Amino acid sequence: MKYPITFTNTISIEDYEMLRRSVNFVITTKERVRIALDNSLYTIVALLNGKPVGMARVVGDGGYVYFICDVIVHPDYQSAGIGRSLITNVLTWIENQVAEGETVMVPMKKSLFMKNSALTADLSEITAAA
Repeated sequence: MKYPITFTNTISIEDYEMLRRSVNFVITTKERVRIALDNSLYTIVALLNGKPVGMARVVGDGGYVYFICDVIVHPDYQSAGIGRSLITNVLTWIENQVAEGETVMVPMKKSLFMKNSALTADLSEITAAA
C-alpha cells in the first residue's frame, strides 16, 4: 500500500458525510445517517494520520444475506490499494460469520470496482473454508 493506513470500525456522521461528498454520493439527513451507521453489521474505515480516507460497510439480515455498500475511497487516495484492502477486510469478516460449508449471498455491484482492481475472485458467493 502506498500510504501508512490504519483501520478502525467506527466513523462519525461528519466524516461519513465528508467521504460520501468526496465521491458525489447522495447526502441525507444526519438522523438517517445515524440510523444507517447504527444498523450496519460491519464497518471498516481506512485512516491516514487519523483522518478517514476510505470506508466500506456491510448491511444485511445477519443470517445469510450480506450487502457490501458505501465502498468509498477519497479521490485523493484512490489507486493506492486502499479499496482493495477495504474489500479484502470486508470479505474476511463475512467469511468469519458463516459456518463451515455454508454459502452466503453477497450482492455487490462489483463491475465498477473490479474494472480497476486486481481482485479476480467471484464475489457473488463466498463459501466458508472446509
